[in-house]
Amino acid sequence: MFILILMVIGYCSYATHNRAGEITYEHVSGLTYRITITTYTKESSCAADRCELEINFGDNSKDTISRVNGTGNIGGICGTCDCQNCGELLGNDIKKNVYTVDHTYSGLGTYTISVEDPNRNDNINNIPNSVHVPFFISSELIIAPGLINESPTLTNPPIDNGCINFPYLHNPGAIDPDGDSLVYSIVPSLAGNGASIPNYVFPNQVSGCIGGTFSIDPVNGTLLWDSPNCQGEYNVAILIEEYRNGFKIGSVRRDMQITIKAPCPNQPPDILPLDPLCVFAGDTIQETVIATDPDIGDFLTLTATGEPLTLTNSPATFNTASAFDSVVSVFEWFTNCSHVRNNDYQTVFKVADDNSTVQLVDFETFVIKVIAPAPENLTAEPQGNSVILNWDPSFCPDISGYKIYRRIDSLGFSPDSCETGAPAGYNLIATINGNATMTYQDSDNLVHGQKYCYLIVACFP
Repeated sequence: MFILILMVIGYCSYATHNRAGEITYEHVSGLTYRITITTYTKESSCAADRCELEINFGDNSKDTISRVNGTGNIGGICGTCDCQNCGELLGNDIKKNVYTVDHTYSGLGTYTISVEDPNRNDNINNIPNSVHVPFFISSELIIAPGLINESPTLTNPPIDNGCINFPYLHNPGAIDPDGDSLVYSIVPSLAGNGASIPNYVFPNQVSGCIGGTFSIDPVNGTLLWDSPNCQGEYNVAILIEEYRNGFKIGSVRRDMQITIKAPCPNQPPDILPLDPLCVFAGDTIQETVIATDPDIGDFLTLTATGEPLTLTNSPATFNTASAFDSVVSVFEWFTNCSHVRNNDYQTVFKVADDNSTVQLVDFETFVIKVIAPAPENLTAEPQGNSVILNWDPSFCPDISGYKIYRRIDSLGFSPDSCETGAPAGYNLIATINGNATMTYQDSDNLVHGQKYCYLIVACFP
């Protein structure tokens, strides 16, 4: 019994648990932001469970905040294996923990919000002595004049597994509530205070296991390790940077864990490719999504995440579907003028099997561009030394105005289905503010006998 007690004490002393996590934020009002910490920990390391975490707001202030998910937080006992409902159990020895707090900043600036917690779980292949390396995550919040920004939220938890010699895939399912451009890159995991981890290497560079391509699509965020050849756990970070009008306005750094199993009889499912789509506002999209599995008898579940599904005005719909061997569901979206914007919309589809050895997944990103129909029925009537232009009101009433372009002689311009604006060779001659004016008189250095061609572009805020 004495030896057993010593063993338990030793276990509790070194019980470490951090697998993955990220920090996101949303704007509340003024200089106040609601900050959310999400961590994924080792369920069996219950002695290291955290009902509270300390957060550094990046403005020389800190706070200790409570976990908000799991009924065990009310009357539960943290740090014991009796606290079964502390956090959310996801299976495969993974627990999801969520902590939130509102914080008011004193003024404009760039703030690095961070959380450090000892320690990472043991035996991470690409982090030497990982059991003694602190877990560190951070996000960048920029408060600038005229800038109101919320970070992307990550809707796909980092709990996907892989098998030796089969591609490993993960997509964070990032949704940006402001419609900003997101750029993804792979960066190293970090230690305490955001320091580099000594002798850290990326998963495909571990000694004795070197091989395969480890990359991420910078546009859709799908991480791919095409041929892992050693089993075990690996940690890496995905940096998601936000851009608006060409300027970086914030970032989120997800530290995630990859679990590769030994060679297994399961093969991953597959979602049939989806071509990018461009539609006019007012069009209806109906896209059939099909996933199959090469292993007969595997039960598949097909899900979707993405901004079109979260819109308040005419959101898209997609019903989660499950079936053996192959599964089908339909993505449907009734678009309207409120959906017109510069950036594409992305929906990430995920299929997972239920193989008893290891559950494998596949991702497919569906890219949609929504543009406004062009102004119609443009006429150009010569009148003395002028040309009088008239056109119909724009299909979308929320336009900010029109731009008028002119060139000498015709160009034979025929825009494709997703081309907007004026092509090279046309010169901007006027801008009309507001949507109430549909006529313009051009008398700018016109020459009798010369052929002129005009193009009208409707513009949005």
